[in-house]
Amino acid sequence: MRRFILATILLSLPIATTAQEVHDVAVRDNFFSPKHLTITAGDSVRWTNQGANPHNVVEDDGAFRCSNNCAPGDPSSSDWSTELTFDEAGEIGYYCEVHGSPGLGMFGTITVEAAGNGEPEGQPINFGMTGSWFNPETNGQGIILDVVSSGDPPSLHGFWFTFDLDGNGGPPGLRWLTTGGKYEEGDSTVVMEVYLVVDGAFDLAEPPATDPQTIGMAELSFESCTDATLTYDLDFDGDPDLQTSGSIPLQRLTPDEMCETLADDGSTN
Repeated sequence: MRRFILATILLSLPIATTAQEVHDVAVRDNFFSPKHLTITAGDSVRWTNQGANPHNVVEDDGAFRCSNNCAPGDPSSSDWSTELTFDEAGEIGYYCEVHGSPGLGMFGTITVEAAGNGEPEGQPINFGMTGSWFNPETNGQGIILDVVSSGDPPSLHGFWFTFDLDGNGGPPGLRWLTTGGKYEEGDSTVVMEVYLVVDGAFDLAEPPATDPQTIGMAELSFESCTDATLTYDLDFDGDPDLQTSGSIPLQRLTPDEMCETLADDGSTN
C-alpha cells in the first residue's frame, strides 16, 4: 500500500507542477465529504477541517498520518488543511483515529486511476445541459439543472426532488435538496455542495424556510448531452444512521434543444 502513496506532501505550499488536479475533501463532525473519491494518478487530495472536534487523516497501513502537519499529524480541532499527491494507481483507505478505524466509522477511500493519454473524457459542460434530468428506474424523482456558463468561473446549480430514506410503507416525506458548484471551461464534471431546505409551508411566508443546511457533496459527470452520472455522499441531520452514498444514472427528460449544437461548435454558451 505504501508504494501507492506519498509522492509529495504539501502543507500550505503551492501546488506541485506534477499535480493535474486538486480534489477537496471536507473533514466534518464526524465524517469525510466526499467519503469515496476517484482521482487520476498525479492528482492531489486536500483535506480541510470544518468540524469543531479534533480530527486527523490516517492511511489504513500507516503510510501517512496528517492534520495541521504530517509529523506527527496528531488529531487537531484547529482550522487545519493538508494536501497529498498520489502518483501511482491503487486503492487507498484512510480514517480519523479519534472517530473511526479502517473501513469503520469516520473513514474514506481514494481510488487512483492510471493517467490516460491526456484526451478529455466525457461531454464538456455547456449551457444546453440546462433542463430536467431523471433516472427512469426511479420515476417521480429527478433534478433540474441550471448551467450558468457565462459566469467567471462558470457554475452549475441543481434542484433535486426526492424522498426520505425510509418510507416505512406509509406516505414518504418529500426531500427538497439544492446543489451548486463551479467548474472550469472544458470540464465534463462538476463537484457541488448539497443543501437541505426544511420547514416552510405551501405558498405561505410563515413559517419561513430555514437557511439551507449543508449535508454533503455530489459530483455530476456528463457522458453525453443526454446521459450523466450523479455521485453523492450525504449525511442527513448529522445522524450516522442517515448517512448515505451512491450514484444515480441520469437521462435528460426534456428535449435537447442546444447541447449538441453547442458541442459541435465547441461553445459553452
